[in-house]
Amino acid sequence: MSTFRPNWDKAQALDTLETVTTQMAVAVSRCSRDFRYLWANQAYANWIQRPLSEVVGRPISEVLGKDAFEALLPDFNRVLAGEKVHYERETNFRAIGQRWISATYTPTLDPNEITDGWVAVVIDVTERRRAEQALCESEERLRLAAKAGRMFAYSWDAATDVIERSGESAEILGVEQKAAATGSAISAMVYPADKERLGAALAKLSIDNPRLQITYRMVRPDGAVIWLERNSCAYFDERGKIKRIIGMVLDVTKRRRAEEALRRSEERLRLAQWAARIGTFDLNLRTGVDIWTPETEALYGLPPGGFAGTLTAFENLIHPDDREKVIELTREMMKTGQPAEGEWRVIWPDGSVHWIASRGQVLMDESGKPSRMLGVNMDVTERKLAEDKLREYERAVENAEDMIGVIDRQYRFLLANRQYLKMRNLTREQVVGHFVADVLNKEIFETEVKPKLDECFQGKVVRYEMKFSYPSVGERDLLLSYFPIEGVNGVDRVACILHDITDRKRAEVALLEMNRTLEAQGSLLRSREELLKIFVKNTPAGVAMFDRDMRYLQVSDRWCTDYSVDSAQIQGRSHYELFPDLPQHWKEMHRRGLEGETLQAEDRWDREHGTKWVRWEIRPWFNIDGVPGGILIFAEDITHRKQTEEALSGMTGKLVEAQEQERARIARELHDDINQRLAVLAIECDRLRERNDLPSEVRGYAHKLKELAADISSRVYAVSHQLHSSTLDVLGLVKGMRGWCKEFGNQQKLEIDFKSDNVPSVPQQISLCLFRVLQEALHNAAKHSGVKRIEVRLVKHSSEIHLTVRDSGRGFDIGAASQSRGLGLTSMKERVRLAGGTIGIESKPRGGTTIHVRVPLESKHHSQRTAV
Repeated sequence: MSTFRPNWDKAQALDTLETVTTQMAVAVSRCSRDFRYLWANQAYANWIQRPLSEVVGRPISEVLGKDAFEALLPDFNRVLAGEKVHYERETNFRAIGQRWISATYTPTLDPNEITDGWVAVVIDVTERRRAEQALCESEERLRLAAKAGRMFAYSWDAATDVIERSGESAEILGVEQKAAATGSAISAMVYPADKERLGAALAKLSIDNPRLQITYRMVRPDGAVIWLERNSCAYFDERGKIKRIIGMVLDVTKRRRAEEALRRSEERLRLAQWAARIGTFDLNLRTGVDIWTPETEALYGLPPGGFAGTLTAFENLIHPDDREKVIELTREMMKTGQPAEGEWRVIWPDGSVHWIASRGQVLMDESGKPSRMLGVNMDVTERKLAEDKLREYERAVENAEDMIGVIDRQYRFLLANRQYLKMRNLTREQVVGHFVADVLNKEIFETEVKPKLDECFQGKVVRYEMKFSYPSVGERDLLLSYFPIEGVNGVDRVACILHDITDRKRAEVALLEMNRTLEAQGSLLRSREELLKIFVKNTPAGVAMFDRDMRYLQVSDRWCTDYSVDSAQIQGRSHYELFPDLPQHWKEMHRRGLEGETLQAEDRWDREHGTKWVRWEIRPWFNIDGVPGGILIFAEDITHRKQTEEALSGMTGKLVEAQEQERARIARELHDDINQRLAVLAIECDRLRERNDLPSEVRGYAHKLKELAADISSRVYAVSHQLHSSTLDVLGLVKGMRGWCKEFGNQQKLEIDFKSDNVPSVPQQISLCLFRVLQEALHNAAKHSGVKRIEVRLVKHSSEIHLTVRDSGRGFDIGAASQSRGLGLTSMKERVRLAGGTIGIESKPRGGTTIHVRVPLESKHHSQRTAV
């Protein structure tokens, strides 16, 4: 065992050692048993980056640091036991951090041959070890790349046209391993569209330009198309002709497909943002630079590049009434760093006001200070306007003179307006949220109300009359109208309008009773006229009596009030003289009444002072000889009921619009979030499958998981497309329908023959209506018809768009289908009605089905009508 035996004069020994080691390039130190430095050379002090005066005489733990001392203590103990120690290890030193050192510790002996310390020779090998590690990692990557088999080397001899290639080429090119390869044979496999480009690149090779890097496609013998990246170098003879080309070929098919998939995804995202009116922003809080996408600039009414790019410029675009709210929201986000959202108005350069919804988050730097704010802006102007309109409808319902309630499928009240609560003498808390049977008489609910509600839940509009007793006014006659309200999963609510028709019913009963009394007594016409005069004069409804020449005989006070006439001035005058603009069909009704028919209907009456809705009834009255002497016209003002029905119809339209917005939102979430996550999952599964340090069984499971993720992604994309087809917004109705028919036909293995003719650009409401009807019709045909071919026609006739969907399959009983709980037909009818169109359905068992929709290009104006 080698040891140091210093001279007994330690001072002299130390001087001798210091003289010897001072000039050495390696770091040398001597330490004592109590773990202190006795001396060290300048190289050692330089290495640990401490002055020599702060090394000699100080504890090792203080100089090297506690972590390093504890890590090296076992080696110190070994050398103090008399063993010469050598090691190479990475250690964390106090001043210089993690370093690799090669160290040799030699024990020193006192005069009694007892170890009193050691001499340490230390060489820093950090750079060498790191270089070795980097080289090992590089070699390992190269080994794994070669083992993966997606690249190969080749050498082409120009004189013989023979190609020598490594074994991986067989798998990549899909050829036999032992098959001879020639330049002409490989060139024949180049994808036709890439041959000219590859040939041109080869022709440019020269002594001054010997290198070739190009990506192109090849067609394998099995027909598969692959992408190759070729990196080569050409060698030339003394005459400048190519003698040999040597290089590497890399299979980049997966990368190119991934790039293409990413490009398509980014394009879909861009189109989705454009169609959904969504833009993004990136605000650097340190520099104040705010970067907007062109879509974001468009949301604020600015042209591309029109935004000044500062936070102040953004704040100046906000409506003055909302500006402080937005500034405070920004301050709060910068304070907390948490995601936040808000809505505000902006003023476009043209002065118009628009609504923006924003979601964003502030990112913090390493010191916890705000550095960037990222987020998205969305145009929600239509939604805000729709909400305002919906609130108007709600006010109209709440202030209506009719009783109105909304009931869900569990027969509970969701809404009851002021008039309903007043008539029932109940509070809102006693009605809303409670079962109808608990609010009404249970027997009446089971026998009268529930059967009609069930009909409405099947998609029908139901009207019927009944008597009901109220605490404050007693028994009243009611006309009840039930309207289905469709939600996401079909009809889930019913709007109920209760119209008080007591006065009308009493007038009808009194009139019938009077007729029976007069006929039984055989009274003279004069007596009849006297009684009629008393009755007609005082009846609370609008009643007029005419002779065969349509001259007024009697009118009620209510008639005079409703039609702004004076009873004393119209007696004996012609009805047609007072109302010369009566439409022809009214005159035809009068003629039929004079011939003995009883007629009734509801109609709209447009006058200078406004529009009224009237429910009217025409009854003939007879002379003593049984011949009609004229007609009685009974008229009831139902304007309030009609306005309420129109309000509810408007609410239905807004619910459909809200449903479409929700479908679009869900579709965006599925496409832009869930589908992207599934794509990442598939990529990670693929990477896991390619790891060679895992058992083959695990890699097999990873491959199955990748395929499952890809299948789920495909299904999610299909569902997203079903919920909201962006092609309809981007490409228009015709291309959107054609594309969807092709996609749906491929999914269902159907031939869908789509043809269009002379179809112009149509408003969004009409476009969406026809698209949803087409989707529902094709889904029904695919599910029930049993045929493999369906015809779809979209044409323009006059001022209408006609959509026809026809199949020659099993057909169905339309009556039975209308009675079922299915919502397909109801949904189509409601959408077409809201668009102002009509829908016809022709079908019978084993006779095929034809659905014909007609929608006007512009909203139909109600024809002007005059009251009778």
